[in-house]
Amino acid sequence: MRTHKVRSFYIEQAIAGRLSAKALRQLIGRQGFERKEVANAQPSSRAELQTRIQTIYRAAAERMARRELPSAHDV
Repeated sequence: MRTHKVRSFYIEQAIAGRLSAKALRQLIGRQGFERKEVANAQPSSRAELQTRIQTIYRAAAERMARRELPSAHDV
C-alpha cells in the first residue's frame, strides 16, 4: 500500500464488510480507495459545479484573448 491512509481505508473496509482475502484483493484491484477519493472530490452542489465550469471557460477565454491574431494581409 502506498500510504497509511490507503492502508487504513482497506483495513476498515475489510472489517466492516467482513471481506474475504479474495474480496479484499478485488477491492484493491478495482482501486476502491481512489474511486472513493474521486467521488468525494465531485462538486457538492449545482452552484459549485457552475462556478467551476465558469472558471474554466474564463481562463480559456483569457488565454485566447492574449494570443495575437494574424492580420488579413499576413494570411
